[in-house]
Amino acid sequence: MHQDVKAAFTDKVLHLIQALKQGDPLDPATKLGPLARLDLAEGLERQLQKALAQGATLLCGGVREGCNFAPTLLDNVSPDSVAFREETFGPLATITSFSSEQEAIHLANLSRYGLSAAIWTQDLDKAKTLACQLEVGSVFVNAVVRSDSRLPIGGVKKIGLWSGTCGSRHQGILYGENPLCQLTERKYTLLNIFSSHRVHADEITDFTQKKSV
Repeated sequence: MHQDVKAAFTDKVLHLIQALKQGDPLDPATKLGPLARLDLAEGLERQLQKALAQGATLLCGGVREGCNFAPTLLDNVSPDSVAFREETFGPLATITSFSSEQEAIHLANLSRYGLSAAIWTQDLDKAKTLACQLEVGSVFVNAVVRSDSRLPIGGVKKIGLWSGTCGSRHQGILYGENPLCQLTERKYTLLNIFSSHRVHADEITDFTQKKSV
């Protein structure tokens, strides 16, 4: 969050979080239910305690009762914090501030994960420029990260179906046409390229063999 708007943003987010009603999932008034398993809630609690020990500031929440984990907001989360470096699978949000676009990109790319990112700005040209610099598989501008079966979505770095290090081909792409390519073996055969006759583009035959694997 840019430091110029951090205070106003934090106040609004804090108000929304504190208004969330946690309780029985069958109650229509409930906005936040329990985590799926006790070990997940306990793991989230350990991450919270470690983040606080590393200098984060607790603004609200931080209480666990069984699988119920109160919606929590942390401020002053540094890049060295476990809450910055690890995924927190639960109702725990963090705030890290920056003073320039370059610093924002640097902070975002410090993550070992590269699935998706979101940019919030009124300057769409700036959003396009920043999106190209983010080391992620997809970027959402003024929208929350989500999946769409019409669009390919996949990650880079330590994220995806396979956490390889040889490029996005090893990461796994979901949705769109890309998964079909992963189930296909392609072979290209170019003829006459070593002939003394100069080959023109329209003389090159592309024999493409495709088969399911």
